[in-house]
Amino acid sequence: MASMKFTCIIIMCFAVVSAPIAQAISCGQVGNNLKPCLRYIMSFWGGVPGLCCDGVKTVMAHARTTTDKRDTCYCLQSMVAKIGFVPWRAKSIPHECGIIFPYEISTSINCVNIN
Repeated sequence: MASMKFTCIIIMCFAVVSAPIAQAISCGQVGNNLKPCLRYIMSFWGGVPGLCCDGVKTVMAHARTTTDKRDTCYCLQSMVAKIGFVPWRAKSIPHECGIIFPYEISTSINCVNIN
């Protein structure tokens, strides 16, 4: 009986230690996840690629806290300032992907107001 309790405790410890922990996403990871969106936001043709929607969902899954959301926002702000893009196409991505994004993708994002 004691060995059974010990075995259960060990199994529980392994389960806790090996459980995945959501981590903040780096700006590089944000860029890599959103790379499939570039062709869409830089042109006037085509629909939002499924990989773009997947990337947006991945970024959102990692931006849980206010700090994470703001850091992601600053990253987006920096990225869109460096490329030529069609603003209305960038803003349409959340709707086209069927998701609620906490901020719009634009050069005038006010990251301070994100909670």
